[in-house]
Amino acid sequence: MTSGPGDYGTYEPARFSVTLALSRAIEVLFQNFFTIFAISALATVPLGIYTWLEAHGIKGGGSWVSLLINGVFSALSTAMIVFATFQALRSRGINPGESIVRGLQRFWPVFWASVLVGIVTGIGFLLLLVPGFIATCVWYVTIPACVVERLGSTESMSRSSDLTAGYRWPIFGAVLVVGIVEIAGIAVIGALLRPETLVAYVLVYFVFIALVRAYESVLATIIYHDLRVAKEGVDIEQLAAVFD
Repeated sequence: MTSGPGDYGTYEPARFSVTLALSRAIEVLFQNFFTIFAISALATVPLGIYTWLEAHGIKGGGSWVSLLINGVFSALSTAMIVFATFQALRSRGINPGESIVRGLQRFWPVFWASVLVGIVTGIGFLLLLVPGFIATCVWYVTIPACVVERLGSTESMSRSSDLTAGYRWPIFGAVLVVGIVEIAGIAVIGALLRPETLVAYVLVYFVFIALVRAYESVLATIIYHDLRVAKEGVDIEQLAAVFD
């Protein structure tokens, strides 16, 4: 099944704008909602299972296991959604099966890149939070770079560092906005549903996390695209030629 293309025209921002990236990510996600959400939900299943087991009192190693599962599968989901997002920006139909295959083709580089970024970022957050936010902004487009440019894990991190240089404050703003929405959403779900029924809580939590992950993946891809347009002057067809 292929979703229809959105009317994106030639999306080539003259300058990098995080506000434009945030709004464009919403547009891309909701005009291709079922395909992108399905990919994200599929990659969120392991976290959903872990959350279910934890909610039933079955301990699975503590919060670090949850963070590891979330980090690895979030990266894999992003790798799949990178292709879908580029197809949307090119006003082409999105084939979910092809998007999944494209992401899986880069599984190991994406896996190791996500592990390395997760370790460095995690250590940064342990050091009074600020270094963690810095690391997040520096390596924000690691996965899109890994998928599009077919780089290794450390090369993808280096590429992300180069692309985000000079734009990390705006990227921090995007990270902060999405983070606040995610934390607030989880808090509301916990406050409203956990006392009532465990099944409803886990189900709504799963859907919400899958939605947030889908948006974060689209946003990271668009920011990667916009940074390359702003810094290198390339267009969408040049960037996406690797997929043809």
